[in-house]
Amino acid sequence: MVAGIVMLLLFASLACWTVYLMVVLYLDNKNRKIKNKSWYNSAQTRTIANQYHEVMGSATYRWLGILSRVVVIIALGGLAVAQIIASSSNFHRMIPQLNKRDWALVFGGVATAMSLLPNFRNFRLFSFIALVATTFTAWYIVVMGIQGADGQGLQSSPWTDQKPESLDGFFAGASNIIFTFGGHAMLLEVMDSMFRPYTFHKVFYSSYLYVFTLVLPNSVFILWGWPAQAAQYGNVYTYMPPSVARDISIVLMVLHQVIVFGLFAFPIFYMAEKAVGVHTGAHWKRVLTRLPISLLLWLIALAFPFFGVINDLLGAFTTTFETFIIPCLAYNIHYQLKGTAALNRAESTKPPNKFIQKLGGWSFVFWFNWVIIAFTAVFGFGMGGYSSIKAFVDSVNDFGVFAACYNC
Repeated sequence: MVAGIVMLLLFASLACWTVYLMVVLYLDNKNRKIKNKSWYNSAQTRTIANQYHEVMGSATYRWLGILSRVVVIIALGGLAVAQIIASSSNFHRMIPQLNKRDWALVFGGVATAMSLLPNFRNFRLFSFIALVATTFTAWYIVVMGIQGADGQGLQSSPWTDQKPESLDGFFAGASNIIFTFGGHAMLLEVMDSMFRPYTFHKVFYSSYLYVFTLVLPNSVFILWGWPAQAAQYGNVYTYMPPSVARDISIVLMVLHQVIVFGLFAFPIFYMAEKAVGVHTGAHWKRVLTRLPISLLLWLIALAFPFFGVINDLLGAFTTTFETFIIPCLAYNIHYQLKGTAALNRAESTKPPNKFIQKLGGWSFVFWFNWVIIAFTAVFGFGMGGYSSIKAFVDSVNDFGVFAACYNC
């Protein structure tokens, strides 16, 4: 458990760093487009969404833009699928008369309705609902952890003694922690929808401080009060006793997961709209473009309902790249390796600040980025990838495809 907390803090810190890199690359990309008069549609109006793969490709080379696009589609598609799986798994605990596959049919349809929203700015109220849901659930879990299994309170074995049963379990857990930072691929679209995108990284850092108050206490107390159950089940609702508070938590979390489905799916929607030429067209044309994507994600959720295992796979094979490796690599190519690197450094809208200058300035940033690339490639992609593939194959062998009730 201690190792898990250390890894959570480590990867959160690295995620904050790569967000800073993404903000720098985004602002430089924006300035270049304003100079060559391609930022606005016409007459100082702009409805074109600036996306992750476009920023990375613009800062480097076409091949990295293509790689970024592929990684983003898999990462965000997988994250959206995970929301349908989680919704069905959660609601099955409250109303078990329908199996998880039936609930996935229901909530896949509900999640598809998010494709009707025009753009990211329409998510502001929904984001507040999601914040209420996660806050209530986190502190509900803390209270239940303190009460303990069968009301026995905290176990005599403290949370510091909790550890994975095997090395595979350790690396699968590490992949799951990496997975929690998989939203970077859609952060550029969120940043792009802001009136002051240059402040995004500061808002992001502040939000992490709040997230830690939710994640760390409930993780500690649930492992301290329900150690055996937490080790056996991936979904906390599996072993929570029925209560009004539990049901409220489930309903709120399902609302949250439906909203998050939309947040993760929208960048893929934008790619499809641009591909068929309707991104700045009539809303109904854009919706028709989005629906097949939502239906495909719905189908994948029905076929592979392996909650937890899917998260591990995504963490190892997509989050490792889109959150850690690609931003660091793009930054270093743009400012260190390209033929125009010296000019790019001179024209940067956000060069290294005074604190980073004391550490070595540009040289420190470049070396730190290379260390992050090497570490996450070996630890996340290599070791985490092996463990997550093994767990996925075991799940398919045990439950099959289109399982009616995975881990019921």
